[in-house]
Amino acid sequence: MPRIGFWMSEKKMKKLQFHRCIELCRERGIELVEVKLDSSLESQGPFAAIVHKLSDMYADAQLGDETAIDVVKHFTEYFVAHPEVIVLDPLLNLTRMFNRDAQYEMVKEICSEKNMVSQHVITPPFAEFHDTDRPTQLDLLETAGITFPIICKPLVSDGPSRSHEMVLIFDEEYLADAPVPCVVQSLINHDAVLYKVFVMGDLNFVSERPSLKNFKKEKRESIFFHSGTISKPTSSSELTMVRTSLTDCGAERPLRHDGTLATTNPSFHEWGMEHPSPVG
Repeated sequence: MPRIGFWMSEKKMKKLQFHRCIELCRERGIELVEVKLDSSLESQGPFAAIVHKLSDMYADAQLGDETAIDVVKHFTEYFVAHPEVIVLDPLLNLTRMFNRDAQYEMVKEICSEKNMVSQHVITPPFAEFHDTDRPTQLDLLETAGITFPIICKPLVSDGPSRSHEMVLIFDEEYLADAPVPCVVQSLINHDAVLYKVFVMGDLNFVSERPSLKNFKKEKRESIFFHSGTISKPTSSSELTMVRTSLTDCGAERPLRHDGTLATTNPSFHEWGMEHPSPVG
């Protein structure tokens, strides 16, 4: 029986109803084994694959947490020593997605290489603020073609709660509110709706979420908010507009590449987990 190791927080396991996956795998002759962080991976193996959600742990390691540093180090060493083990996701991919500026630059390059701009794939103009010098900030905004209102996001895209603390700035008079260092983007009005798309094989899982309502450029104080209170399926905020959800408050509906909907209760081969990443 092939063994697949997994690790994620208890909160994430409950959110994903991961116990269902464990049962489905067992029924099909696959053993899912929860990895213990206080023991070596070598002693817990062998594994055919490892599925993990180490983003929070990785974030803590970047901030100098010694326990988190040891965990990331042990996982990295195991993956290097066992290249035959399938890893979802490779830590290198996690590293690339951990920085918002790197994320946006990567998407921009991909769109350019694939000529996707002509297919209506748009990357909002962005820049990175390193200090609070207003003339420098204004020069960066002008060079990048960024217009007000702007949204400021921490460089770290996942992990601690503060990575989701954002600021909406409407006028250059309030640029001092930008939490440097940060990534700055033009706010693209999108009628308070965003779509998260997860890809698994030939299936696309589309999840509709609430988002910021439309705003215009005007002289007004900045708005400070936490994205977790805005864009969760059950979020309710004065910063979002009341609307009728196409997917019943954010329930994910699997969509095949040909545009047809898969079953609302997908079989094991259509069952998917949330992919890290988030371009928030």
